[in-house]
Amino acid sequence: MSEGISLSDLSPHARHLATESLEWSETFWDPDGALLWSHRQNDAVLMVRNSVWFAVGLLLRNFRVAMGWI
Repeated sequence: MSEGISLSDLSPHARHLATESLEWSETFWDPDGALLWSHRQNDAVLMVRNSVWFAVGLLLRNFRVAMGWI
């Protein structure tokens, strides 16, 4: 079984960008809708595409935990 990839496997620049993006995206998380709100002001829309990329980032950040390896 592959160990997969995590944030620690990324280059320093890519890791910084991914970490900053995750922290910024977390401010738009809607726990009731389980999606991210749009980042645009006055745009009360839940965003599926942005939420999918957020999920990919979360898996990168917590891959080993999600796989039950830690």
